[in-house]
Order: sequence, then C-alpha cells, then structure tokens
Amino acid sequence: MHIRRRLDDARLAEALVERELVEASTAKRILSRSECEARPLSLLLLEEELVRDWELSRVASELFGLPFVTVEAYEPSAGARRGLDPEFLLRHGLVPLDRFGDLLVVLMPAAVTSDILGELALQAGAQVTSMVGSTESNCRWLAENLGPSRDGRLSSRAG
Repeated sequence: MHIRRRLDDARLAEALVERELVEASTAKRILSRSECEARPLSLLLLEEELVRDWELSRVASELFGLPFVTVEAYEPSAGARRGLDPEFLLRHGLVPLDRFGDLLVVLMPAAVTSDILGELALQAGAQVTSMVGSTESNCRWLAENLGPSRDGRLSSRAG
C-alpha cells in the first residue's frame, strides 16, 4: 500500500540520492538552483542530463504514491484549462487533464511542490488532484498548446 506524502522537492532530491541516481552534492546544487530560479526541479535534472525522464517519473510516482500517466495516454479535455493562467502552467510544467465538477486533475512534470498545487487550486477555484507525468511529454504538450513562456525557460531536451 502506498502512502501519499506531501509533495516536496527536497524529498524527491533525497530519494534520487538514496537510489544512487544523483550524487548528494549535485542534488543539493540542483535543488538550490531550482529554488533560486523558481524552476521545476525535474526540468533542471533533465537539462543537465543527470537522470532519465522515465526514471525520474518512476521515482516520483513510487515516492509520493501517485499514478503515472502521460499526456499521450490521456488527451486533455478542452475545458480543463478554463480560468487557468497559461503562464503559470508553463512555468511549472503542469498539464490540466480534466475537470470533474469542482475537481481539477493535472499532470505534473515528475513532481511539483504541494504549495504550487495549492496556488493552482486557488486559481482554478477547485480541488486539485495530481498525477505524475513525463517531464518531456508535458513540455512538448505545453509548447504545442500554449506556446512558449514569456521567459522562454520551459523546455526539455526532447521538446
């Protein structure tokens, strides 16, 4: 049985170190950079080719007890992003999948913090539930459907 844990970048970085996928000093540097630049940890890990996208998604899914789904496997509904700030979605690599009443389902790029999901819930006026997605797939979908962010920083090596 999986126990859902509070989404936290530091915990994800720690899990990558524990599984010997990233060196401790590198994880600390990338985590600090993520916080300073306000960029998703997953994007920075992939940009520096420190871990593969699928491995990162697998670790996040196992660690946080969340299902893994790609945007290719579940086509986002047209109304899912209604009322959401496209720049916010781009900045955090979030793909809104669907709405069910007052519930918004989103795909994260591996994982984003609980605080970011809380901000999204306020913006959407809905409860938010998240699933782990592929960072590269999310970036590709966002670029195709929302265009580049103003700062042009949402990217992946495959996107």
